[in-house]
Amino acid sequence: MPKVTSEQKALMDILDFIHFHNIFTSHFLSTDDKKYYDGIISDVQEAVTNIGARDSISDIVSHYLLCGLEIGLSGDDIKYFNFLEGNHDIPDEMLDAVLERKKEITFALLSCLVSEYGVDKKDFIRHLTELIEKYNRLNIPATVSLRLSINANSIIHPLDHLYFYRYLNKIGITSCAKYRKNTNNNDSRNAFLRVGLIMEFEMLRYFANYFINPGRMDEITIKLPARDVPDVLRRQIIDDYKYLIESVVRDEGVIYKFQILNSSDEETAMLLLRSISDFFRHKRIFHGTMAKWPGSWGAFLIESLRKENPRRPIYCESDNSTSLSEIASKMMSSLDFKVSARTLYLRYNSLKIKELRVIEVYRNLLTQLPYTPSWDGENYVYKRSIATSKNG
Repeated sequence: MPKVTSEQKALMDILDFIHFHNIFTSHFLSTDDKKYYDGIISDVQEAVTNIGARDSISDIVSHYLLCGLEIGLSGDDIKYFNFLEGNHDIPDEMLDAVLERKKEITFALLSCLVSEYGVDKKDFIRHLTELIEKYNRLNIPATVSLRLSINANSIIHPLDHLYFYRYLNKIGITSCAKYRKNTNNNDSRNAFLRVGLIMEFEMLRYFANYFINPGRMDEITIKLPARDVPDVLRRQIIDDYKYLIESVVRDEGVIYKFQILNSSDEETAMLLLRSISDFFRHKRIFHGTMAKWPGSWGAFLIESLRKENPRRPIYCESDNSTSLSEIASKMMSSLDFKVSARTLYLRYNSLKIKELRVIEVYRNLLTQLPYTPSWDGENYVYKRSIATSKNG
């Protein structure tokens, strides 16, 4: 069996990350959550129109507005823990000032990124500020505000990660025996653009605490692990510090800019995957090889179809022609992936037992948060949901 390359591992991290949020937004949002997202998506699209962005860059402008809105609605956890710990040395006014300054720096960075596509910086910031002011007044729950940009894209473009995978197969970066080449590639190329922008933001998120700061920019403060920390956890903390320091001091820096316009398709895709390999750390819940991904998408189609028609059988040995697995198999075929109904049925059983359980726990943990987590850094709710599901 050939060794899995770092680029293939990066691709599986991307697919896992987006698929998780796709299922979360499709199956685990409350009615109120969906109303919030409907309003946000509508307002962002209106802002894109008012900015006067060309159709060719409307997805780009929409993405950066969603990122800015996510940043603007986050950060309550810092003040919450400051209060909980009885830390009176840092008054709320000072914390507010620091958080606001960090957001201003980040908004300026986003405006620089979007300006490279011809958008006026001041116009972008003005519309972003209006969006933040509106939704700050609505007390958005953590189920909506946490990872808002990826969640909104999953609602608008639920097949992006599938099209992204198809695009990489099309241009020869990866190969899947279940994929059959199609001459029409517009959907896949547009999805590649959106997924690239999403991952650009995820890499920015990881290092934001260290280079987006209202204080000194050239310092990293490292705290030694407590004496009572278990050896396994201590080694993990040390490894994380080592990874962080090595990444920050690299010659190429830590701000990865996704630019689809300036290079060939293959060069752009390989640069994205290599950057993901270097700068994106993700704990997967959809385990397996590259070949299993068409089955994962088909299994999710079965779950979606089952919610629409719960009485229809999922699989039938005697006559499977009208089952949900057969319908899902035909839908996957229309998307250029050939997967048998039985394969989808078996993958669906695994989905019900494992991954759906993790995502449901994730949703429940989010609803219990008394604050909105900060936009930067790791999603500890995600990591906790995986641990909870394994122990439960």
